[in-house]
Amino acid sequence: MDLPHLLLTNKKRGWNGEAAMIAELARGLATRGYRVTVATNPQATIIERLAGADIEILRLTLLKEMPQIAWTLPNDMRRLAKYIYEQNVRLVHSNASFDTWTSALAISRYRLGVPLIRTKHNVKRIRTNWTNRWYYGKAINHLIAPSHAVVEDLQRSEIIPNEKINYIPYGIPIDKIEIYRNGRSDARRALEIPDDAEVVAYISRLTRRKDPATLVRAALQVAKTRPNLRLLVVGGGDAGLRAELEDIAAGSSVVEFWGHRDDVPRILAATDIFVLPSLTEAFGLAPLEAMLQGVATIVSDAEGFRDFVEDGINGLIFPKGDIAALAHAIEQVFSDVELRNKIAIAGECTVRERFFAERMVDDIEKLYCRVLDK
Repeated sequence: MDLPHLLLTNKKRGWNGEAAMIAELARGLATRGYRVTVATNPQATIIERLAGADIEILRLTLLKEMPQIAWTLPNDMRRLAKYIYEQNVRLVHSNASFDTWTSALAISRYRLGVPLIRTKHNVKRIRTNWTNRWYYGKAINHLIAPSHAVVEDLQRSEIIPNEKINYIPYGIPIDKIEIYRNGRSDARRALEIPDDAEVVAYISRLTRRKDPATLVRAALQVAKTRPNLRLLVVGGGDAGLRAELEDIAAGSSVVEFWGHRDDVPRILAATDIFVLPSLTEAFGLAPLEAMLQGVATIVSDAEGFRDFVEDGINGLIFPKGDIAALAHAIEQVFSDVELRNKIAIAGECTVRERFFAERMVDDIEKLYCRVLDK
């Protein structure tokens, strides 16, 4: 018996946690024998990342800028509906607001009757206007929440029935994630980091939502008593924010801005502490990858981190935006080697036992089967 044809949508042109999860889900489903199509923009990075996999690509504009949307949206709807009908797509799984709206309108306008599932990758407030009542109440058959924070966000809206909400956390491809095997000393030599340096790393996109400014200020505070401290800020993103961070760190040799890098496994191997001080976060893949590689991890108390970081057990948690509290946490991890080793080991176990990609694909596949059986 042939397995159903599944279509996943991806609005993101760049590469982030959302796109990574879509790609991993697509690969996992294709490996299990499903026919999988990813609908995305022709310039999307995900196309390159899926090269060589047995996955079809449907190129749509998925552009919401004005005034282009007046013609790109209807055209995308027609092309999507035509593809669903002609290629016998049995289920659509969307991932962002705009591609979900495009899918919902196409399915409704052309009376296709295929179920629509959406993963909500953020914790933005849901407005209760009449369009959202149709969108969440009728157009979307089921919602996937990758964290309890997103579950709570969906429930607070009071327009989404609880039976539509499915808690399925992200998972990372443990067997595919590159880990630097040559050891800490070799990594530091390659990166020209002294052996006696105490290295803290921020490895994520530079966005105000992730609040790297709090970490820069905390590192400068810690460096007053720990002169060997070095903070590596790794990641591209908001150029204006980077300029502000450089101004904060001006005159200090503590903070280094490395921009986007392709050697993250080697950087993690050279790192003592990984920090992500986000103000808001639906989940957070970067800490999971650091934990998997045995790096002691500190995160803020942003809602999405609660699903996998337990304070003092497998990481440390500080109140978001609190510079003094973050400085204290960094100092604590460097001063207490036993604590550092404990949370590093427990962090790796947490990822391997609970947050691996195969489990995520299993859970989503079960949801698909329930929806299609109905």
